Amino acid sequence: MKPKTEPLLTLQDLAARWQVSLKSVRRIVARGELKVHRIGAQIRISPKDADTYEKLHRA
Repeated sequence: MKPKTEPLLTLQDLAARWQVSLKSVRRIVARGELKVHRIGAQIRISPKDADTYEKLHRA
């Protein structure tokens, strides 16, 4: 049996989760601060990587 994995997040998902603009999330990705998975032209982020980023950048 396969272990269950959480679905990957979109940039829009993260923008809503963090209550910031999509442009802000794109800047974070462009700076290389957040690990992303590119699936064709789509960009996805694992929930684990999003959690790690949140812990490191908590204000």
